[in-house]
Amino acid sequence: MKKLSNILVIIVFALVGVLLGLRFIPQARQVNQSQSTVPVVSTSVPQPVQDQNKPEPAVKAVEVKPAAEPQTLSIPKLGVNAAVESVGQDRSGRMDVPTGVDNVGWYSLGYKPGEKGNAVIDGHLDAVTGAPAVFYYLDRLQPGDQVIVTDKNGKDLTFEVTVSQSYPFDQVPLQEIFGSNDKSRLNLITCTGVWNSGARNYSNRLVVYAELKS
Repeated sequence: MKKLSNILVIIVFALVGVLLGLRFIPQARQVNQSQSTVPVVSTSVPQPVQDQNKPEPAVKAVEVKPAAEPQTLSIPKLGVNAAVESVGQDRSGRMDVPTGVDNVGWYSLGYKPGEKGNAVIDGHLDAVTGAPAVFYYLDRLQPGDQVIVTDKNGKDLTFEVTVSQSYPFDQVPLQEIFGSNDKSRLNLITCTGVWNSGARNYSNRLVVYAELKS
């Protein structure tokens, strides 16, 4: 009987061991699965890391030089190559004229050639002796002819004639000739018409309008 009792005790413990083993196996698997979980991978694009010691590339500034005072005036078609004098107004408040009959006068109170606006240059038609002066043949210019201004920095500005107009000396359209404009224009002025010896004045003014091309 005792031997049989011992056998029964062994069988009971064995059954309990089997049951305990079945109970703990799933827990062990759960632990293993939690340890082998795949980590989350970020799908965001990584931002480049800036080197704080690396200087940023410098942006090259484009230097825009302002228009300079004109120095010479050239009109290839007429064979004119004249020095430019800076002139203002005479005692009557009109645009003054150059001192030399072979020179031209730039109206320094207005726009410089190359600026947006009307730059104005005048010149004598003839000398006191009646000999041709710098703008004696200005009326021969036609649309498309070139007028070249060289500034004091040596830069050439090429203007192209658009139209020529003759006005009575007391009906000159000052705003159109001297005023502002959205283009860079150069207007050349000289005397024309009939000479009045009493008034010592010509009856008309010839204006040649030109626009900047390069």
